[in-house]
Amino acid sequence: MLRKRPCVAPIDAAHPAVLASIAQCLSSSKDVASLLHALPPANLDAPLTALRTLFTTTSHGVDDCLWPQICIEHVDRQYTSTVLAALPVFRSIRIEHCDRLDANLRAANPDTDASSFNPTMALAAKWGHKITSIYIPTVLNCHTNAELAKLLSLCTGLDHMHVKVEEPDPAFIDAVASGMQYVTRLDLIGMDEFAFLSESWLPVLEAWLALGIAQHLGLKFFESADDTRLARAIAATASLTSLELNDADSVVQSLLTASLSTTATSPTVAEVDSFDVLLEALTTCCGVSLEVVDARYKCKEVAYFASTLQLRLGDYIDNHEVHVYSP
Repeated sequence: MLRKRPCVAPIDAAHPAVLASIAQCLSSSKDVASLLHALPPANLDAPLTALRTLFTTTSHGVDDCLWPQICIEHVDRQYTSTVLAALPVFRSIRIEHCDRLDANLRAANPDTDASSFNPTMALAAKWGHKITSIYIPTVLNCHTNAELAKLLSLCTGLDHMHVKVEEPDPAFIDAVASGMQYVTRLDLIGMDEFAFLSESWLPVLEAWLALGIAQHLGLKFFESADDTRLARAIAATASLTSLELNDADSVVQSLLTASLSTTATSPTVAEVDSFDVLLEALTTCCGVSLEVVDARYKCKEVAYFASTLQLRLGDYIDNHEVHVYSP
């Protein structure tokens, strides 16, 4: 005898949870604003109401730069409380200015202890699963390296780190390393010519590349203590699909030397300000896609280089960027 299957109660399409899910599927902030304004206010819960307020009353509104990933410190400080109320609806959070974020959160809660990093830490403790991107500057006035490490440990959803390095401080390196275990995209920028010469950076980068989760690595103004060792680690990382090298000629040279002896199965994107090294080292390599920036003085060399490698030269656009792609 056949049993009748239980009938599941239908879900109201106007239920706040359903509306929030629909909003998160929309990539355009204008579409989200239209959706929220088309609905009766009674259908909106507190987070959706707060989001609609942000769309209509803030000086700049929530544009596509802040949706669906919000950067709290980019919104006028007087609306910080409204942003916090709307956080359940945002798909993710990025932190670009830790100190400014801390100041905005303190303004929203004046009773916070001014001597601590409590506001941002409290935010990470509650919403760390949504914090997917963080920018770490050379100087953080609001916390120590130990507090930075704790903050990063709370960001359990962290996917991207953008780090500016001024000096080879082992404590700072350890703090950054503590947050790299789930990161798939890493950008390192040297603010001093000796920023990455500390040997402490090498094992950190090697360990991260060996995890098998690295998808993007960006190195700018970069020279390591052992470029050959780093290049071998990069060349051995099969998961890496994007590589940006900017003013890192010694790394480029070492990487190309290592790459020529391996079989690359996936294209790599490189961004290089000075490509003299490439012209010398890439004469037999056709398995690389390159984005060469600021090549205005070397157009003939780039064209010759592309022809020699039987690559397709992309359009030469107004800002003097030249794109060279593998076939």
